[in-house]
Amino acid sequence: NGKWKYSKTRNSKKSFPLLVLSKDKEKEILLYAETITSHHIEMVNKKNQRFGFGNKTIWSIECEKILQSVRTILTQDINSAESTDPSYPVLFEYNFGSNNTESISLGGINLIGKIDRVDVSFDSENNYLQDVFILDYKGSNPYSKKVMIERIRNALDCQLLIYAFVIQKYFFNNFNK
Repeated sequence: NGKWKYSKTRNSKKSFPLLVLSKDKEKEILLYAETITSHHIEMVNKKNQRFGFGNKTIWSIECEKILQSVRTILTQDINSAESTDPSYPVLFEYNFGSNNTESISLGGINLIGKIDRVDVSFDSENNYLQDVFILDYKGSNPYSKKVMIERIRNALDCQLLIYAFVIQKYFFNNFNK
């Protein structure tokens, strides 16, 4: 019927694996994520030792902030998975508009970008796709929700709106023009 549906088994090649985090494995998940993150930070440190990398104290503080962000995001995901209306991450670092990815054009302009993360949720009655959430990790919102909506309506802030079009095309091969 063309609708996305939640299933615990992979029904077709078009299925998405869902990341389902369990509260009883929280310590293991956090430890694994911290290990991977620390490894990547260490790789950056080694690479930048050859070229110099600014103030070491500030960099050390930034590294701790990165680790804390990973812990915070994962803890929120674990808690969400345990909620009555869970959402599931399905796409990470999704590139669009480059040579190897789906292209999207708005008003004759080809767009290129990267979406940090996309989560989905399903209705509890039929297990059909209910919501799609677009997360922008670096996005900061100094405005209230009302002001932000007004900025989008006046085309002053279009990043999340463009991401919404990209994801509509990705999931449904179409978007609201």
